Amino acid sequence: SILKESAMAHGIHVMILGNGLKKFSTTIKLDLLYKELCKLGDREIVCALDGFDVFFSGSGEEIKRRFQNSKCDILISAERAYSHQFPKYRQFYDQLKIDSPYRYINAGSIIGYAGALRKMYKSSLSLKLQQRMYTAPNINKIKRVSEKVAKAVGYEKFDKGFVYSHIYYTDQQHIGKYIAKNPDRLKIKIDHDTLLFWCTAFEWKDIKKHYKIENNRIINVNTKNDPLLIHVPGWRAYKKVLLELFETQKELDYLL
Repeated sequence: SILKESAMAHGIHVMILGNGLKKFSTTIKLDLLYKELCKLGDREIVCALDGFDVFFSGSGEEIKRRFQNSKCDILISAERAYSHQFPKYRQFYDQLKIDSPYRYINAGSIIGYAGALRKMYKSSLSLKLQQRMYTAPNINKIKRVSEKVAKAVGYEKFDKGFVYSHIYYTDQQHIGKYIAKNPDRLKIKIDHDTLLFWCTAFEWKDIKKHYKIENNRIINVNTKNDPLLIHVPGWRAYKKVLLELFETQKELDYLL
């Protein structure tokens, strides 16, 4: 209730999907989202986020304006070390020759027009994908590749337990599959320069090296931009980042 009231004060309508369910999966998440998208007009703007590990640092109008300025149908967050992209579809959404260190898609934060998201999240696609990809060998591969990428970006003492779950992996493949099968149907961009999103994965352990606060706004020092949506994967990491980012409850209240 507090989250909804706070967001509403800034022109953001929050809807929590799957609240209270004992079992949750990518299939359930995408299907719930798809059903809600079917209730909306094609040009309504929807931002789908991973639970409570995302917080806002901008108003609804700011988010809307920044998304519309991107001139695309769907904008997806990026991070520095998202390692387990499905090789078959990687070429369709991974642009490596850019200056920004945030190059890899993270499906945990995505914004777009309801009609466009509806096309991409069609429930039948998620059902087929989940059945095919929810296997142990794929999870083990994710862990191996994640460790290599972590070392490549400077985490020599990488905790093998700190890896992305299969949920994000299947989200990733779902988007890659859609783009591969429908290359011209929608204009999809990745937020490489953290203009709207900042996914702090692989940065939260030394978060103070990656941000500064100017005029009550969080500035990403790697891109010099002030993202409006901060995504901190994992609840424990989320709490740690909040404590490091804000020295007083007043600062935190201002952001939320």
